[in-house]
Amino acid sequence: MKCDICGIRESVMFIQEVTPTSTRALHLCAECAAEKKISAAGGKLEVPLGKIFPMRPEARLCRVCGLSLADLRKYRKAGCPNCYKDFATEITALLAGSKKGISYTGSLPKRISGFRSKLEDRAVLENSLSESVAREDYEKAAVYRDRLRELDRQDD
Repeated sequence: MKCDICGIRESVMFIQEVTPTSTRALHLCAECAAEKKISAAGGKLEVPLGKIFPMRPEARLCRVCGLSLADLRKYRKAGCPNCYKDFATEITALLAGSKKGISYTGSLPKRISGFRSKLEDRAVLENSLSESVAREDYEKAAVYRDRLRELDRQDD
């Protein structure tokens, strides 16, 4: 059989990649194998398979749970928290392409939904208070100050 790279010389090495969904084979002559720095001395192949078979983007796996990028796209669910780190750019692209966009708009647990709105209210009031003081509108600033004090009393 001829070498898959040069197509001229006879192959002396056969390398096969088998995945659950596909199989790829590569026949190499001695010169092309040496060019690619592939050595089979002592009956052992001494080269990372990524150099022989370039990793397809779909074949990338999460380092913790082993979820593939193809499965992430298919099921639109991450396997573990580390998936969000390993596939960050792909997840961002998936969310950007969806109708809902990137921000999460789901419901909050009932026990913290009120807490979040109080924090948001506090931030808005503090911002308004500082703006009023900067504009020297002390009447509005007093109103914002009183509302902040009322929120503090509700928390206690």
